Amino acid sequence: MRAEPRRYYAHPSVVGMLAAAEGVVRSGVSAASHYQLDLVAVDEFEGYVRSSVVSDLVDRLALDRYAERPNVVLRVVEDEFWPFGSDEEVAPAPVVAVDLLEAGDSRSRLAATRLLGRPQAKALAPTDIYGRSPGRKESAG
Repeated sequence: MRAEPRRYYAHPSVVGMLAAAEGVVRSGVSAASHYQLDLVAVDEFEGYVRSSVVSDLVDRLALDRYAERPNVVLRVVEDEFWPFGSDEEVAPAPVVAVDLLEAGDSRSRLAATRLLGRPQAKALAPTDIYGRSPGRKESAG
């Protein structure tokens, strides 16, 4: 598993604070504007956070894990596996695209497909030691 997704409800007045919180990396719908995607999610947030700081963040912003209608997805990553730089505020395009695909709605899937089709996303996409994308079959010859 890449990260443990945890869903919460945040009062609309604190959703913006999540994006500005230290150690939080925006992804999915919260990174859409950064990548100029035609996707807007008002009063929603999606991002990555280290396991060592998630409890403090939840307490400080009064996030409710048991709400019927969550509007926040925090993807919790164990500290020793934290993949982001200390000054990184937005996840790389391939990560954002995967998170959008996991959202499951057609608008998010379309935005993910468009993002993955951009040259900068292709340059950052994972490859094997031969430079091939995972799942791509090379013809023998």
